Amino acid sequence: MGRGLPDLGPAVLMDQLTVTVYDACAAGLAAGLAEDLARLRRVLA
Repeated sequence: MGRGLPDLGPAVLMDQLTVTVYDACAAGLAAGLAEDLARLRRVLA
């Protein structure tokens, strides 16, 4: 991790988020992930 995601535009945003969340969980970095995603959702709403 630690690398930025390429900007592929809004059409693939959800796919990028899904893959990024999966990768974070697989790498054992899921601590606090639910809270981070909830905060992101509030910001985007």
